[in-house]
Amino acid sequence: MHKTTLWGQLWGGLGPTLAGVLAALALAGCTVGHLPKLDDGYYQVVQTNDSTLTRTIAAAPRHRFYIEQPTGDTLLLYRPAKVPAPPLRYGLHDGRHVVLLRREFDFDIFTLPFKVRP
Repeated sequence: MHKTTLWGQLWGGLGPTLAGVLAALALAGCTVGHLPKLDDGYYQVVQTNDSTLTRTIAAAPRHRFYIEQPTGDTLLLYRPAKVPAPPLRYGLHDGRHVVLLRREFDFDIFTLPFKVRP
């Protein structure tokens, strides 16, 4: 005959639940609320499913813009022009996507000797 104390009954029922709650709390803050931010620079708009943005960028050569992201849900697109113009403000929304391409070549001559070893 197996005797169980009150503490054993309580812990036996709460053990798996308590472990699950503690694991959820430990992992809850890992990536929640993390919004990626673009580096400011020249980007080419490759593809979008937003017809309004498609019409707006149609006049730009190669769909190339200087893009800034002041907040996580807004892009500022500066048109390449000789005369400065106000940027196009584009809000990022669920269900809409914008594929951007940034072409750059980073050559760091100061760290190159440390990366190459005989």
